[in-house]
Amino acid sequence: MVLAGVPGVATEALDVRVDHNVLTIRGHARHVVPGEVTYREYDLVNFFRQFALSDKVDQRHITADLKSGVLTVHVPKAQEATPRQVEVHVA
Repeated sequence: MVLAGVPGVATEALDVRVDHNVLTIRGHARHVVPGEVTYREYDLVNFFRQFALSDKVDQRHITADLKSGVLTVHVPKAQEATPRQVEVHVA
């Protein structure tokens, strides 16, 4: 599981993708204040992180949830290949 604090990032401005065993999270933060801002104590910044994934991750079943400015990315383990008997057919 990956937890990321992404305050000010809306779901539409969030990009979570997996490509070539790399999990990439991008977010574009925006202040949601009506009108013109006269003074701002701090500025929200864009979010970008990358994580290398091992072969033991089931990349097809990665999911992500955003709640109250916290992104939770579920990274499930792949099932181990189990030995099985192979039936031999006679032609």
